[in-house]
Amino acid sequence: MSKPSLLSLQTSPLLWGVIILIVWAGSAFGHGATYRVPPVFVPSGLAGLSGPKTPLSPDAQAKASAATTPSSIGDMSHWTYWWYFNKDELLPLRELLQLSTTASGDDSQLTVLPRPSDSALKELVFPALLSVIDEDRTGTAAATSFIALGRIGSPEEELILAALKAGVAHRDPMSRESALLSLGIQGDLGAIELLLGALENSKQVRKEINGKFNDRSRAFAAYGLSLIASRAPNDDVRRMVLLSMLRHFEDPKEHQDVRVALAIGLGKMYLPFKDARRTLKVPQEGEDTAFGVRYRDDLIERIWSLLEDEDDRVVAGHLPVTLASLAADAPSPLAASVVNGLLDSLDGKVYRHELAGIAIALGRMGTAWGRPQDSLVRDRLYEIARECKDHHARHMALMALAEVCNRGSGSLPPKSTTDALEAFLLERYLKGRKSDRPWVALAAGAHGARMHAAGLSVGDDLAIELRISLNESNGVDELSTAALACGLMRDPKSGELLEKVLDRSGNASVRGFTSLSLGLLDRRSAKAKMELLVDRFRYQPVPLENVSLGLGLIDRLATTTLLRDRLATANSNATVSALSKALGQLGDPASLPTLSAIAQDKARAATVRSAAAGALGLIGERGNLPWRHFLSNGVNYSARTETMFDAAGNGVLNFL
Repeated sequence: MSKPSLLSLQTSPLLWGVIILIVWAGSAFGHGATYRVPPVFVPSGLAGLSGPKTPLSPDAQAKASAATTPSSIGDMSHWTYWWYFNKDELLPLRELLQLSTTASGDDSQLTVLPRPSDSALKELVFPALLSVIDEDRTGTAAATSFIALGRIGSPEEELILAALKAGVAHRDPMSRESALLSLGIQGDLGAIELLLGALENSKQVRKEINGKFNDRSRAFAAYGLSLIASRAPNDDVRRMVLLSMLRHFEDPKEHQDVRVALAIGLGKMYLPFKDARRTLKVPQEGEDTAFGVRYRDDLIERIWSLLEDEDDRVVAGHLPVTLASLAADAPSPLAASVVNGLLDSLDGKVYRHELAGIAIALGRMGTAWGRPQDSLVRDRLYEIARECKDHHARHMALMALAEVCNRGSGSLPPKSTTDALEAFLLERYLKGRKSDRPWVALAAGAHGARMHAAGLSVGDDLAIELRISLNESNGVDELSTAALACGLMRDPKSGELLEKVLDRSGNASVRGFTSLSLGLLDRRSAKAKMELLVDRFRYQPVPLENVSLGLGLIDRLATTTLLRDRLATANSNATVSALSKALGQLGDPASLPTLSAIAQDKARAATVRSAAAGALGLIGERGNLPWRHFLSNGVNYSARTETMFDAAGNGVLNFL
């Protein structure tokens, strides 16, 4: 299928008049300061992602491998990256922690997880975060505090908006970037003018901050704009932001970081559809193809035309996902034409990042039903998952199948479709590539989590093979993913085997994921063993987080009490930081006084104050899902830029 040529941007004079009032022309950013490492939040099971960039010794490489840790962030094919970016949908912690029983298991002791009160936020949280911003000289804790302010938002919108706007002029470049992002997280429409000014290199905004905007900061502003515009109550506001985003995205001289941020953001511009009968327009030679972008139909067609002409392979990797995000709920003719176009693209020359992007996009577009386009999507994903030589594309196809085969059309997916998926996963698990086994297990877990949410269960054959792996496997990745899958699919028969894994494995990652699954299964007999691991992993934040979450799912009140007790006697920065983050993940407002005191303690290291500030933001989060879910879920993370996600922890998606 041929694609439209590049189309020029047109809009009404009135709308341009509105834009001119808000957006100014300008030039470059950058104070030239060195970027400092904030508290790096890395994939579960990964440790040391922010470590030295020098080559690891053989011993260090072996140790890293045993901990399921890639030796370089360049290896984005490890399954823990997918889990890090996509777990929120499968593991909605706020929802899971909303009701938690006491250790007795007595249903009469059910306790609802409360939200922090307005008074607690005003008296404990906001003063702590503002003091960190005011006092931090490194930028490490200030950056995290800006993110925390943005995610909490109300009840002090004006106070927060003022602090975030002031943060754009912060002396530390990382803090300025996080302030720009946080304006988007906070979502006040009053921040649009400032963010557009940052993206456009506005002379007036540069004067206000007494500095310049570099491409990193402009990328963060682009992410912030997409966060605000996607939630704007008025489509005209969305169109205004969209036109500026499109203009910069189409500029061939624009920096790659900015264009990737814009590509991801354009997929969040949920304008109304205009024509229910519209399909992708394929212009004839000599035909005038110019059109305005006022409806989502226009934007989809516009992005489609840009994909064909895109020379930057990293940017091109994001555009299929952008299309799918916009077209997933499109009227049937338009959705079908997008699907057909993506499928046709696979028959030509497709580069690696774009191949992964198409697999992810098909997962967003397909359903479990029997329409011709859905059958074609599933058949092609099965083909990629089985035969593709590119291992990352195979893995993305596996995860896409777990999504597609559980997406019904207003009702439960057909049993024939879910049965076919389970048969395929079982065949791949037993006879496929050994390197694919962790991914097959992860796909089974994702499938099982969605089945559980629909009130359904995974078939016995697949569950039995995962239990066999728990009993017989010694591989870290195989054990970790089999354990995680059993928990996600809520397989009660795996409980005893999971406890045995907890006893026999000496690997922190395996024991962390096993503890998480035991919590999902409400396996109270393992509670005492898991409590011992809290002390064992006091210097290892990621395993400690998983163990704490598992314990919290069993008995939230007792777990938060245990963590606060350990925090009171902790004598190392690493332990205090790890325990603070674990408390934040559990979301209990009773922890606010403890965390607030740590954040405001000037004698503490910046990394410790930063961890406490981040935990305050986690507890005060407004939505049921973290703000980052909006950007990270389904993202083509292999086509990364440094401002998106990087080893130093300076990317948008590094922030928890």
